[in-house]
Amino acid sequence: SVSIEKEFRFFNDASFGLLGDDEAKTVVESMLDFLDFCLKKNDGKTIVEVIDGIRILYNYYTNHHLKGLVHMILKKSVELHGNLMRDNKYKEALNMKNQLGFFEERVPIEMKRQVLDQALEFHNRLLKEGDFETAKKVKDEYEIMGIYTPADMIDAVIKAAIKYLSDCIRKGEFNKANVVIEEYNIPAPEVKERASEDLKYLLASEKYELAFDTLLKFKISTDDEELREIAEKLSPPKEVVELETDHFYTGALDILVEKIVEFLNDVEQNHKI
Repeated sequence: SVSIEKEFRFFNDASFGLLGDDEAKTVVESMLDFLDFCLKKNDGKTIVEVIDGIRILYNYYTNHHLKGLVHMILKKSVELHGNLMRDNKYKEALNMKNQLGFFEERVPIEMKRQVLDQALEFHNRLLKEGDFETAKKVKDEYEIMGIYTPADMIDAVIKAAIKYLSDCIRKGEFNKANVVIEEYNIPAPEVKERASEDLKYLLASEKYELAFDTLLKFKISTDDEELREIAEKLSPPKEVVELETDHFYTGALDILVEKIVEFLNDVEQNHKI
C-alpha cells in the first residue's frame, strides 16, 4: 500500500472523489483492518512505517471518508501507544508519538490528553519502581510539566515525585534527593514537610544516625509536638548536653555534633562487643 500511494498519491480529496461510496468504504475498512491487526500484535513500528509512508496524516481533507479515516487512524494509534507504554516498550512508543505527531495542532485535544495521561501513568510507575532516569526522560520528552499541561496532571507528577523523594530520604540518598527537588521544582515548604514526616519514621524505626543526618540536612525544627512525642517514647538519654544559647551559632553546633558522634561511636563499639 505504501508503494501504491507513493506512485499514485491515492489518499487525497481528488482521488477519493473519483471513488463511489461503496469503493471508498472498502478502502477505509481495509485500512482499519490493518490497524486492528497491528493493535493485536502490539506492532507500533509497522503502523508508523505505513502511516508515515502514505502521508495521510499530514493534510486536511474535505472528503468525509478521508476525514473519518484520519480520525480512526489517530484513535487506534493512540490506543497502541498506550499499550506499548504498558508493556515498557518506551522507545517504540516515543517513536510513534514523534513520527505521527500526536501533539500537533491537527490532533484533537482529547487525544493529546489521552497521550499525556498514558505518559503520566508510565512516568509515575517508573518512579514507584525506582527508575528515576527513565522517568525523567518521559517527563522531558512528553513535557508532562510543560506550560500547556493541565494543573491536575502537574499535581499528580509532583505527588509522585514527593513520594520518590521520601524514598530517597529514608535510604539516606541525599544527593539524589537534591536532584529530585531541583528536577521537579518541589516547593521548599513541601520538601520540609515531607522530610519532617520521614524524620519521624526514621526515629520510630530506631535509625538514629540517619535521622540525625536528615534533621541537619533539611533543617527540621525540633519544636514539632509529634516529633517530641516520638522522641520521648525512645530509650532514656545517655547524656544530657546543655548549650548556653537560644540559637545554633557555629561553636554551639560543633559541640553538639561532637557529642553526638561520640555517642554513635560508643553505640557502635558496644554492638561489636
